[in-house]
Amino acid sequence: MVELNQSVKMGNSIKGAQKGFLGSRRTLTIILATYGVMLAVLLFDLREQLRAEALARIAGSMTSLVEETFKTVTDEALARDLDYIELGMNELLHDNEEVLEETALRALEIPKVKGTISFDQAGNSLVSFSASEGHITATSADFETARDTPLVNFREPGELSILHHVGEDSESGFIFLQMEGGPLAAERETLDGKLIRQGLFAFTGGGGLIIVVFISFLGRLRRSREALAEKSKKLAETNRRLAQACKAAGVGAVTSHLMHALKNPLAGLREYARERREEGEDEETAQLLTEATDRMQTMVEDTLGTLSETEADEATYSFSVAEILELARQRLEPTADKAGVKLIIEDDGTEIELDNLRANLLVPILLNLGQNAIDASVKGEIILEGKQEHENLKFRVIDQGEGVPEQIRERLFRTVQSSKVGGSGVGLAICRELAQRIDAEISLESSSSEGSCFLVRIEMKKTIKPVTR
Repeated sequence: MVELNQSVKMGNSIKGAQKGFLGSRRTLTIILATYGVMLAVLLFDLREQLRAEALARIAGSMTSLVEETFKTVTDEALARDLDYIELGMNELLHDNEEVLEETALRALEIPKVKGTISFDQAGNSLVSFSASEGHITATSADFETARDTPLVNFREPGELSILHHVGEDSESGFIFLQMEGGPLAAERETLDGKLIRQGLFAFTGGGGLIIVVFISFLGRLRRSREALAEKSKKLAETNRRLAQACKAAGVGAVTSHLMHALKNPLAGLREYARERREEGEDEETAQLLTEATDRMQTMVEDTLGTLSETEADEATYSFSVAEILELARQRLEPTADKAGVKLIIEDDGTEIELDNLRANLLVPILLNLGQNAIDASVKGEIILEGKQEHENLKFRVIDQGEGVPEQIRERLFRTVQSSKVGGSGVGLAICRELAQRIDAEISLESSSSEGSCFLVRIEMKKTIKPVTR
């Protein structure tokens, strides 16, 4: 296997870090903006609530004074009526309008009241004292509302008015008060200033806390990424060990067979291609032949390296399905990009793990199947899939090629049975040998004119328990 290019990895890491920083800064800006908007909405609601409470406070104090004045005027009128009755002067008995007018007149003595108007129970104006009726905009609906609760209105910059219902039944009416609004306007201005200061304090404190928490979260995320990078480094080291070529002696029957069957033919093909290039004859064919023999030689050496580790028969670490697929992706993606083929990885998130003895042999199988899929899917896409299905762990390699010819499907995994021009036919045979060594089965699950699907099935009951890392 080809070692990872460290400079490319470093460049990708820097670009990833830059994108992560910019993304984090945008996220923090959005969070702070959202917090600021929420704080502004809350302060506005609080401002309206406090203003309403201030109006209710003023209305309560003023209407209680009006009620007292109305009661005093009514009591005085009743006392006079008793005197008139004793004197037989019934024609001088008071009526309701007189009480309302007298109440409006005496209400002028209440502090901060600039003018008053009295209305009968139907809302008709009776008398006005130092009040401009042109500014009175009370409607019939306002009078109906005022029967239940005082109607308070404040208009900038300093116009304050209160419409209040006094009396009961036929002995009732309305008193309209025009008051100085300057003190209320000043109170509102002071309140707004306090709310602004409190809002700035809350935004500064809360925003600072958000920044601290966010930075802490980023720190944890960075540590997680570093742990993931360390894990990837270990996976890369495993990948490098898979790339080490070993001699055939002592590896086993399969290794011996591969070395004796492939070493000399591959060397002869490489020499033949070199001579053709030097002689200038059909350089394109010679180049393609050289690349094919180099790829086969690399695959054989990778297989020998993994078989060497397997011969030690010692499980020292384990791989998850996602990690196995990631190893395959790292190796296949450059080739796929060069060929204009889109590589898709699909993982169902299963927690099943394979020890290094089996994973080290599974990866070359997936690489060979993936390379074949890339060659078959011209400008298309291939899917590398790892999923748990019932009692099996299944890896699929799906391409968008023209399918495997019907006449060679039965002999597909035998040596020298290639379905593509220039293919050696030994790749699938090697895959079968490797699959047998890990108690797995490899097969052509489906094939049509729209593509093929190769399946590697591993029984879960045969999987070695994960090694504690």
